Amino acid sequence: MKKVILLTSFGTSEKNDIERCLYPIRDDIKKEFQSYEVFTVFTSKIIRERLLLKYDMQIFSLEGSLKRLEEKGYEEIIILPLYLIENEEHKALQKLVLERKDSFRFLSLLEPLLSLDNKGNLKNVESLITAISKVSKNKESMLFVGHGIKNKINIPFIRLKEELYRRNIKNIYFSTFEGRPNFDETVQKIFEDRIDYIRLTSFLIFSGYHSKKDIFGEMETSYCSKLKALGVKVEEDMLSLGEREEFRKIFIELLRKYVNN
Repeated sequence: MKKVILLTSFGTSEKNDIERCLYPIRDDIKKEFQSYEVFTVFTSKIIRERLLLKYDMQIFSLEGSLKRLEEKGYEEIIILPLYLIENEEHKALQKLVLERKDSFRFLSLLEPLLSLDNKGNLKNVESLITAISKVSKNKESMLFVGHGIKNKINIPFIRLKEELYRRNIKNIYFSTFEGRPNFDETVQKIFEDRIDYIRLTSFLIFSGYHSKKDIFGEMETSYCSKLKALGVKVEEDMLSLGEREEFRKIFIELLRKYVNN
């Protein structure tokens, strides 16, 4: 039976970011699941067009990939989302999978990394806490910055912070570009904890536009610049989640759970 895993994300328009942040995930999955082929899918049409024009790099949409896979006789399709929370993008993929479910013997869309159960608790909390603890190996204060959802409280980030605090891991902070917790709320907590030094990093799969501009950018509106302006000493850790083995292992775990079931 011909089987494939589709690594699905919004995407990034820089080839270097794809090679550094996405290919390590792809290669780890290929090594672990050798009976599956592994392909990349970007949901953003604009990004796909930019890659084609700039690098002659062709990456398909999910709809286009499913059509090609059906034509080539693939029977089992596992869609692994590389965005982190259940957003409008995920809902669109759910709809597409429902429409195409009869085209394959097995067609499954796995849940994002920060999915919640029906009680509002993080499903992958143990794996996430293990990964975060390993990244913060020296126990220094760290601020992870993610994308978030506009005009909404980002419950997964809040739940993750609560779980860390409950386990007496109080040196980890989270913030988002869109929604809450935002910069001001996060900084207020940092000052309440009397933190004057922090390791700043991203909670993003790619070290793309948001990382380079909104987190580490030289303009005064970036997280790095605003923290320094407030007198906080900042260590810039520019690695993305895709570059961190600790988080790539969680994707392996999610796939292993599905395949073994």
